[in-house]
Amino acid sequence: MKVEMNPPKISIILPIQNAYAPVDACMDSVHGQSLSAFELLCVDMDAEDGIRDRVKAYAAWDARVKYLRAEVGGMGAAENLAIRSACGDFVGFVEPGDVLDPAMYERLVQFAEAHPRVDVVKCNFEACAEDGQASTPHMLLGKRVKDYGKMLNPRKHAYLFGVERATRAAIYRRSFLTRYNIRYREAQGNPFEDHGFWFQTLALANGISFLPDALCRQQEDADEDIDDADDIFAMCDEYDFIEQRMRTYRGVLDAVWRPYLAQRYKACSEALRNVKEEQRPALAQRMHEDFTKRIAQAADVDKIFPPVLYRRLNRELKLLLADAEAYAEDINKQMKRRRRKR
Repeated sequence: MKVEMNPPKISIILPIQNAYAPVDACMDSVHGQSLSAFELLCVDMDAEDGIRDRVKAYAAWDARVKYLRAEVGGMGAAENLAIRSACGDFVGFVEPGDVLDPAMYERLVQFAEAHPRVDVVKCNFEACAEDGQASTPHMLLGKRVKDYGKMLNPRKHAYLFGVERATRAAIYRRSFLTRYNIRYREAQGNPFEDHGFWFQTLALANGISFLPDALCRQQEDADEDIDDADDIFAMCDEYDFIEQRMRTYRGVLDAVWRPYLAQRYKACSEALRNVKEEQRPALAQRMHEDFTKRIAQAADVDKIFPPVLYRRLNRELKLLLADAEAYAEDINKQMKRRRRKR
């Protein structure tokens, strides 16, 4: 008997493509949710026939499963297509390697409905290795346990920008996404599309809350070298996109300027560490140009990032502003020391 569709409380977005893990465990864990009023939007990003057939088989007997086809535009375009198609009061995201606690979405939705001013609700999660044998708990708020269950405004609680992104261990009020037209950057092959979505949701949310329980297991993301020369500037482009989006709303960029610069530097410097050594000078030069546009002189770094609180960032950013070549060489030395310690 085919499972019929009721008005969904939540739209769950699942992109499928060949590079991903098999979809069965993830789809089974969605189907087993105690909150039955959901729709699962499966976005086909040119998946191979076996994966596509599996998804269509689910859709054939469960009206809550909808099959969408993303023709072009990469992951960002696929996610945006699903957001536009969503009908639920809330939106959530999963990937094929994820396995959800049966009560995950019921817990998150119940909390959000009891706190109507909260735009985003997140939970802790476990990250597991590819073999699934070992898992690592990710406690998003770390030692700030007193902040679980509270409504926090990221523009007033700037430390939240330093919390792990965890875009999938969360739900988002769809009216919030619609009001601010929060979307992913659409670029073919963009490996960093979650940065833009994450930053928009934090910077624009009036309230975000965290639940202390780990309610899903996600496959651990391995650090991978960026091999494609076209990708080495992708993180810089992602943060350009974020800044453009923030400028759309009066006063928002000013309110989050320090965390924006800090996250831009953190993300781009990590990308620099993951490109090939011969590509680092070009990326370091791009970073130098990007930050000299935003920080007038090295002396301003101390005003934005007091060295007592931001010692490493302060030192590296001053070096980047002064000399891109010396900065790239400094990163090379750091990477060599890191490899010797392994």
